[in-house]
Amino acid sequence: KDLAFTYNLKTKEERSRWRGIKLDRFVSQQRMKGAVVFTICPPEKGKFLFEPFVGLGNSTDSFRVCEYMIICDQAKDISDNAPLPDYKGSWGPGKEVVSKGLTPVTHISPYVQCEDGTAEVEFTMDEDVQLTARLFE
Repeated sequence: KDLAFTYNLKTKEERSRWRGIKLDRFVSQQRMKGAVVFTICPPEKGKFLFEPFVGLGNSTDSFRVCEYMIICDQAKDISDNAPLPDYKGSWGPGKEVVSKGLTPVTHISPYVQCEDGTAEVEFTMDEDVQLTARLFE
């Protein structure tokens, strides 16, 4: 089955924003070896409600799988925990990469460090494929 995942993060008071920023931007989602992995980094200490949702393929219908109470006793400094771009899909190489015959060489996970201000992301290809890239702020 082709499952699509999404999520909501909000405070225990049901607020979905922190200092005007959507709390969902402090969550990343990635697929790894047949699993979906959510990484949650709340911007401040407190209690948060995390709700993962699942739907089938391209259907707009999804349902809440469960709810988690995230208890954050100490948040990272905001300089180390900047909000992610406003994107609720899976980060990193996923099923689309595999379906096009690409295999990630340099970055299996969605995190790319720019040690000297530059980064290279490399794939092997089963056949010639035209690629474009976008960089989000």
